[in-house]
Amino acid sequence: MDDARDARWIQVFLALCAVGILVTGFASWTRPMTYNPMLPRVAIMALGLGVSLAPELSSWAARHLRDLFWSWGVVATAVRGYAELIEDAVADGDVEDVPRDLERIRRASDHLLGLIDQILDLTRIERGELDLTVGRVDVGDVVRAAVARVPSDRLALDVPAGLVARADADRLGQIVGHLVDNALKFAPDGTVTVSGTAGERVTLTVTDEGPGVPEADRTRIFEPFVMGDASSTRARTGAGLGLALARDLALLMGGDLQLEPDGPGARFTVTLTAA
Repeated sequence: MDDARDARWIQVFLALCAVGILVTGFASWTRPMTYNPMLPRVAIMALGLGVSLAPELSSWAARHLRDLFWSWGVVATAVRGYAELIEDAVADGDVEDVPRDLERIRRASDHLLGLIDQILDLTRIERGELDLTVGRVDVGDVVRAAVARVPSDRLALDVPAGLVARADADRLGQIVGHLVDNALKFAPDGTVTVSGTAGERVTLTVTDEGPGVPEADRTRIFEPFVMGDASSTRARTGAGLGLALARDLALLMGGDLQLEPDGPGARFTVTLTAA
């Protein structure tokens, strides 16, 4: 089966499965201890319909769907667990920790919605339907806004004032935010530095002091569903879509995203056209 046809089947399969999973998950989060036999049937019907529509789904697709559902499962399990803690706390009249657990549910649901947004964006890019608003952008402002959404005392910024590039501000912020979040996640110790330089091309570099990207993964790190740790027991959530999407967005803005070969940690560089 050719790649384009394979991708179309994957999209149909994911969309149908996601509907069933989200319907079931939403009902479970709102009433965690209530069993409704119709809800799992909806998920099973969506899954079965997806399978029947894609009888030629390749082993490549099956492997990546497994990784995606594993990631969704981690999030759904966390949400269910916190919902049950809240229910127990309310039943016992001890609601002191309820706001904290609600915040954890919000973060987990935001993560799940983020995965869905990444899939939709990658699909739009593949079909040439993702619209960008490219213009003069103050890179420093974008970087500061992006890192503000990923608060950490391990972040260091070295972006000079007046660094201007041609980009879509929102999408550039999305790229920076993902690179910083990745660095903090995969390098739990040490400083994560975001630096910028001006010239014929504007460059933004995100550097961490972690273990770096394994040599075997360097040539495929920007492929969808690829992560540094592909084991089913990996401790970090994610589906391996962020870097693929970040590079596609950089290319759409007339730039690029590369993993630099040197350094003890990981060093990713975004290049953009100077404005």
